[in-house]
Amino acid sequence: MIPGMGKVNPKQMERMMRRMGMQIKEIPQVQEVIIKTAKSDWIFKGAKVTILHTPQGDTYQLSGAKPQIIQKEEEKKEEQRDEDVRLIMEQAKVSEEKAREALKASNGNIAEAIMKLSNP
Repeated sequence: MIPGMGKVNPKQMERMMRRMGMQIKEIPQVQEVIIKTAKSDWIFKGAKVTILHTPQGDTYQLSGAKPQIIQKEEEKKEEQRDEDVRLIMEQAKVSEEKAREALKASNGNIAEAIMKLSNP
């Protein structure tokens, strides 16, 4: 119900919206909606998704589902890799490129990367 409009017949409301160039449609059988941001993924399972078509553009509305929020660890991993590379560079006295290659070749094992570079 729209504030200030009192009780409006749903059919009348639909006609008024159509005159204004608006149309509401529900997307049937939605199983999952995922919103990806830089720091997390929001997963909505079984949400009701409605589209409001207007002359200015479409608006999508999710309702009825509580999101599962998954924090991304990629930033932390990248930060750790940079620290690992610096440590390998210092310990093995090699360039950043060689340190990165050794870390990749040792599947992220810092000690193994340093040993490989120290004992060629």
